[in-house]
Amino acid sequence: MFVDRLRELESMNKILANSPALFVLYGRRRVGKTELLQHFYRDRPHVYYLGDLSSSSTHVRALSSRIGDHLGDNFLRSQSLSDWRGLLEYLRNRKAELDLVLDEFPYLVEADPTLPSLLQSAWDQGWRDAPTRLTLCGSSVGFMEREVLAERSPLFGRRTAQMRLRPMNFWDAREFFQHLPLAEQVEVYACFGGVPAYLKRLGDSPLFETIAREVLDPSSYLYDEPRFLLQQELREPRNYFSLLTSVARGGTRLNEIAQDSGMTTSFASRYLDTLSRLELIQRVVPVTEKNPERSRKGLYRICDPYLRFWFRFVQGSQSELESGRWTQVMERKIKPGLASFVAASFEEICRQWVALTAPSFTPDRVGGWWTGDAEIDVVAYDDRHALFGECKWTNQPVAASEIEKLRARAARVSELADRKPIFAVFSKSGFGRLSPDVLRVGLEDLAAC
Repeated sequence: MFVDRLRELESMNKILANSPALFVLYGRRRVGKTELLQHFYRDRPHVYYLGDLSSSSTHVRALSSRIGDHLGDNFLRSQSLSDWRGLLEYLRNRKAELDLVLDEFPYLVEADPTLPSLLQSAWDQGWRDAPTRLTLCGSSVGFMEREVLAERSPLFGRRTAQMRLRPMNFWDAREFFQHLPLAEQVEVYACFGGVPAYLKRLGDSPLFETIAREVLDPSSYLYDEPRFLLQQELREPRNYFSLLTSVARGGTRLNEIAQDSGMTTSFASRYLDTLSRLELIQRVVPVTEKNPERSRKGLYRICDPYLRFWFRFVQGSQSELESGRWTQVMERKIKPGLASFVAASFEEICRQWVALTAPSFTPDRVGGWWTGDAEIDVVAYDDRHALFGECKWTNQPVAASEIEKLRARAARVSELADRKPIFAVFSKSGFGRLSPDVLRVGLEDLAAC
């Protein structure tokens, strides 16, 4: 099943419509890069090659044979080319029209570190004027940014386009579980996020049965997925693991995260920056801050839903799970803590809804706001308007008293005092008697975005 990715397919149609093209596609493991490539090329003649842990000569021989079959080239079919230089030189001189996809490119470079330089030479000395469309794809985000896209890379300046494929947002991911009630759709997204490979495994079972089958069973697909993700991306996964554990336990500020992890703040800051570049963790500041990078109000949070779920409920419980005591973990930890856990994801969905569908105005910025003793879940504004929103993931309708509290907190946001205020409430379970000027957003409204 191939779901959505319409924007990405449209972009690829434009990028690869003409030659020459050197397109770089990258993103974390399981995010759907190979599925996207296969779907895009399903009706287009092309050569696809998936890198693995084989030797460089094995890669070159296999790829030469595949290109020979594609082009009807008896030389490539019969000759045993065993090095990249010879293959690229032959293709450069032949100047045949070719759509070539090298998937898991980091494995190919690991086998032959000179490959980026050889591709640069082939591009500069002929491919840039030939009907060639080359796609380089990789799951190691750090490698692709460092060795392919960065200024120090031999391929720097040669790419014609790049795309970082990200997990799906709530609305795109819903297609995997749209048979569920709306409240459970939010819960599923909060637990599993928008990684297609995870979502394809959900099936039709209720949420807790799915968690037991796909997460809590030590032999299941997702049981150790965060470890594999960190090991693929990072040289010192132990330190990053420790930081993510600290954030999941409630650490939000640099000092407390560093102290809990047993690191100096300088080391912790550097590691957190790396996790931020990988989009596994996020530093957020009040939306009204003028200089977010310098703000002292920054808080760290795990931004990937499944990592947040795993570090909250699975990490620290693996001794019990390995002993087969998954029911205790479910009953004592997951079920009692799920509502408060989902509430954070619900707030993020509401902020995204405002960014996409804000009534009356198009906001310049959308986020949250907080000070020492007050917090507003959703704040969005432009030069003339300011929206203040309260998010309630409870089983009770929102009472009028909650709106009065929201108005009082909004009055403290001095930076937006000159804007026309709009008050909104986002609710899982409906609304009590609220004044007519309050914008009411229920689950049906969110789903219809």
